Amino acid sequence: MRVWVTKFALTQGVFEIDVVPLENGLVRVVSANPLFWHNDILTAKEYVETEEQVEPRVRELQSLKVAAAKRQLAKAYAAFASPIRYREEKDPA
Repeated sequence: MRVWVTKFALTQGVFEIDVVPLENGLVRVVSANPLFWHNDILTAKEYVETEEQVEPRVRELQSLKVAAAKRQLAKAYAAFASPIRYREEKDPA
C-alpha cells in the first residue's frame, strides 16, 4: 500500500512511501526513506491514502500553523502591553 506522508509537509515536503496497514489507522513503513526508518509507525494524522487528499491536508496544516502563530503573537503583544508588576518582598518578621 502506498501513502503520502504529510507530517513534514510544511518543512520538508510530502513523501510517497510504501507501508503495511495495521489496526486503528496505524501503518508501518516498509520502504527506505531518509526521514523514516524501516518499521517506523505512522498515525492516521501523519499521512493520507490518495494523491487527491494531499492538497486539502496541506492547506489544513498551513491554516493551523498560521492560527497558532497568530495566537502566539497575540500573547506576546498582551505581555508587552501589560504594565510591569514587581513582586513585593515579604517582611521576614
